[in-house]
Amino acid sequence: QGTLALLLGAVLLLCGCGTKQTGPTIARTEFPEKTQRILQPMEGDTQFFDFTTDASITEAVVTVRYCQNGTWQEPEALLELSDIQPGEYHLILRWVEDRVDAFIVEDGASYSNTYPLASEWLEAFNASVTASTVGFGSVKPIVAGEEIPLWCHYGSNTEEISTQSSDYSTSDCDTGLVFAITFS
Repeated sequence: QGTLALLLGAVLLLCGCGTKQTGPTIARTEFPEKTQRILQPMEGDTQFFDFTTDASITEAVVTVRYCQNGTWQEPEALLELSDIQPGEYHLILRWVEDRVDAFIVEDGASYSNTYPLASEWLEAFNASVTASTVGFGSVKPIVAGEEIPLWCHYGSNTEEISTQSSDYSTSDCDTGLVFAITFS
């Protein structure tokens, strides 16, 4: 796992990826075409993000939130990073079967954690008649204390999910999983 984080971090640093903005922001990583081809086998289960911080941001918490029987549960911490210094960071989320991996890479250092998905939730999600995924949209400013949904998965016991967006709280799903980040 540590090797993968370092490899992905090296790819991110070497390709010069990232969104250059003023003030703290988070955005989906935009890779050059050659890098996209290299990463394509991981694309469906892996999401990449870049974020920048300034002195107003000192912590980041990546969370997982489940929806069971149409009700969203409280978030659970997936990866916490404290004493953040102003700079550029890369966040990698990877869903592998019954677990989620999170990596934060900054200037050669990487932080990671693996989180096992609840088996009863996974069974309900896999039994869904309809499933969909909504990804992160455009560059977003980071506001301290504000949750930013990054990657949303929705499942329904009916033929369709009529409301699906990155605002998971308005979705009409039966099961769901949201990865989010909150800065403070």
